[in-house]
Amino acid sequence: MTGRPSLRLPRDSLADQYLATPDPWGFVTSGYERQKYDLVLSAIGGPHRNAIEVGCSVGVFTQRLALRCGHLLAVDVAETALDAARRRCGDLAMVEFRQAIFPGDLPDDRFDLVVLAEAGYYWPLPDLELFLAWLRRSLTPDGQFVLVHWTGGTDYPLTGDQVHDHVAAKTHDYLRSTHKSFEDFYRLDVFAGSARPIA
Repeated sequence: MTGRPSLRLPRDSLADQYLATPDPWGFVTSGYERQKYDLVLSAIGGPHRNAIEVGCSVGVFTQRLALRCGHLLAVDVAETALDAARRRCGDLAMVEFRQAIFPGDLPDDRFDLVVLAEAGYYWPLPDLELFLAWLRRSLTPDGQFVLVHWTGGTDYPLTGDQVHDHVAAKTHDYLRSTHKSFEDFYRLDVFAGSARPIA
């Protein structure tokens, strides 16, 4: 597998994907995913006090990210995926899992790291706007926001590039870009709050 497949996946049907196969996007076995995780972790550094991963799926990236976090809240819409993630991360006491229908059901906590990976393009633009309103309230002034998405063709409401471009345009007054990568199949953007110096 060299990238993510092109599938039509309305938000309400995401949970159904895990009924057909326990790892529908190959997070466990994909070399593409491993390379992407390596780049994300290199770009964000650490440690982080209180982090959230929006769309944790079966917890493969969660397991690696948690080692850099004092506390990590991993959320997903699919309870089947969360069950697999809990098993995978069962020895990591700093990880908390929660089912949430995002973006409208995200927590009111404050986070110094927010990761939105391969989830933003499932939302129509009004839902992405809801997420950005939540991000403005929830990201600490010294926090980091990580955005990574497949950039190939899909039938999702938005493309990966549309998500990244819209986020950059709507957050420039309180976030600054600290990392930008255009890889063969995906795009990674890392933003920092205004209190975090840029290296």
